[in-house]
Amino acid sequence: MAGNFKEKRRQSSAEKLISLKPLDLDEAVSDLLKVKPEAKKDSKANIGNKAEEPTIYSIEEAAEKLGLSLGHVRLLAKRGAMNAKKQGRKWVVFDLTCRRRKAGRGHAEMPEVGKILKGRTRGKDVFAEVVSLEDGGAGILFNGNIYRSMSAAAVAATGNSTDGWLFWKST
Repeated sequence: MAGNFKEKRRQSSAEKLISLKPLDLDEAVSDLLKVKPEAKKDSKANIGNKAEEPTIYSIEEAAEKLGLSLGHVRLLAKRGAMNAKKQGRKWVVFDLTCRRRKAGRGHAEMPEVGKILKGRTRGKDVFAEVVSLEDGGAGILFNGNIYRSMSAAAVAATGNSTDGWLFWKST
C-alpha cells in the first residue's frame, strides 16, 4: 500500500511538470518592462521629450554591438557590470554601457620625481630613483637604466617576476 502511494505521488509530480508551459522570452521581457517605472509625462524635465522605450538586447546582440565575445558579455552580466537580468536560461540586456571595476590595488601614479626607492633582494639592499622622462612622465632609474614601471625595475633588480609596488619602499 505504501508503494502505491509513492507511485501516485510520482505521477502527480510528473503531471504537474508536463502541464507547466515553457518560459516565453517575449512574455518575460514584457513583464520586466511593466515593472520598470515610467517617466512622468507632466514632469518639467520631460516637457517636449517623448518617453522612450528601453532598448532590449539578447546576449548575442549585445556581444555583437559591443565587439566582445559572447562569454565575456555573459560574465559582465553575471557580475553585475551591465544592466542585465537572467530570464530562465537566457539573459536580457537593457543597456549596453558597462561599469568598470576598480583597479586591483589602486596604484594610479608613480611616486614623485626625486624620490629614492629601496628594495631588498638576495640579502642586499638595492636603491633606485624616480626621475622625470622627456615625455613628461616618470620612470625608475636603476643601475643606469630607466624603466617605465615599478615592476620592470623590480624585475631588473631581482631577476624574477616581481610586483614592483610591493618590492620598492620609499626611503
